[in-house]
Amino acid sequence: MTDAFIPMSLSLVPLTPMAIATSEPTLDFLTSPGLRALIAERLEQIEKHGHLPDTDMGYQGAELALAAKSYIDTYIDLELRPDMVREPGDLPESWPFADLYWKEPSPEQRAKALIKGLALGLAELDRLLASLELIRAARPLSDQSEPPQFTAPPANGAWHL
Repeated sequence: MTDAFIPMSLSLVPLTPMAIATSEPTLDFLTSPGLRALIAERLEQIEKHGHLPDTDMGYQGAELALAAKSYIDTYIDLELRPDMVREPGDLPESWPFADLYWKEPSPEQRAKALIKGLALGLAELDRLLASLELIRAARPLSDQSEPPQFTAPPANGAWHL
């Protein structure tokens, strides 16, 4: 099994499956409208808007998770209060980016808000896992038997592994 998303300029590496679909419900999930919409949104973020996984690595303050939270919170607000109208410029408190990047969903677009939030969460997860892999790869081989452990930051606020 190879990862079809690795550019052809790189060598394809055999991957160990993380999970195997062995039942009809599992196969149904893999082709479900929700998963397809999530993947389509993430591909749009990358292809149309240029939010590449490599550039996502530059975020250090959970910005992608905060953006995900903003859209998911908006979905919840719209689901619980469909008549909610937010004033222009009244963005979610957790929105980490410039105001011009916020796309306010209407009540009819609440599913789109959830999809966008989940796709941003997926981007954050990919960023986190790639960061952890870089940390693991940078550690001396003799020290790679255990995954990195994160500790609370010291008084100066710097994180250490």
